[in-house]
Amino acid sequence: MTTFDRAVASLPSGRSTVETAIGEAYFVRIRATRTGGGIGTWDSLAPPGTGQGWHTHTRETEIYRIERGTFRFWCGDERFTLGPGAIIALPPHIPHQWENVGAEPGALFGIVVPGGYEQAFVDRRRDAEQTSQSLKALEDRFGLIHGPYGSPSRPPGLAFARAVVSRPEAPRVIHPFGETQVQHITSVETDRAIGLFEAGVAPGAGVHWHTHGREDELFRVISGRFRFWCAEDSFTGGPGATIVAPRGLPHRWENIGDGEGRLLFAVTPGGFEGFFADVAALDAPTPDTVAAIEARYGVTLPPAHA
Repeated sequence: MTTFDRAVASLPSGRSTVETAIGEAYFVRIRATRTGGGIGTWDSLAPPGTGQGWHTHTRETEIYRIERGTFRFWCGDERFTLGPGAIIALPPHIPHQWENVGAEPGALFGIVVPGGYEQAFVDRRRDAEQTSQSLKALEDRFGLIHGPYGSPSRPPGLAFARAVVSRPEAPRVIHPFGETQVQHITSVETDRAIGLFEAGVAPGAGVHWHTHGREDELFRVISGRFRFWCAEDSFTGGPGATIVAPRGLPHRWENIGDGEGRLLFAVTPGGFEGFFADVAALDAPTPDTVAAIEARYGVTLPPAHA
């Protein structure tokens, strides 16, 4: 596993690190080998009627954002039908499956924390034999259980034991710093595995240099065009661009497009998503009151960039 001390980016512009697997249905964006094991991401392209059958992850929380199309997810004894913009977090040790139930090709953005499972798509493609024995060996290597049953080693009293869903038609919206912030998935709901939120950002707007002391942060451009500065590196990308910045690394970002852009954020471990709600709850935010909240969440302004 490499040291994770620089940002990792996958940009759909020719400079990306995208790799295809399983008949070009999966595009691995960010590998755990480049994020210290903390996170892995991919894009799934699913024709109508296709999907993943029943299976159980014994190591990671799995999150999907529906980018295009209509999908049905089953998780334990629950069923959800979700369209574009919806997000679902699937807990470990609980069997689940999904299918594109729409009439058109669909697309999903997938995240796992901790990372590692994304490599299974690549390894499966490299398996020339594709025998039941080789597939079982791959499943064992990645802690995957095939079939509609849960993990025999499921921890008792599992706090995160049911799927968590955020639908775009019923968002939890706050307005810190004049931008629209949508709280999708909170750390309380995922037993601190991850928190996800989304922001609508006006042209020229962004955030100043800052450092997270507790969590790694993922950015996914949903619409518009953004530039990200991560210490000495910078990345510019439009829809589909994915960047992961490690904790302890100074970074900032800005909407450099002509219209409003939208960003999806994920933090692992979760918790920082509560920062925006705390700022929005202030009657009259001042630099001092915002700085106090930043300190509470382990956010600092690096001296070299303050």
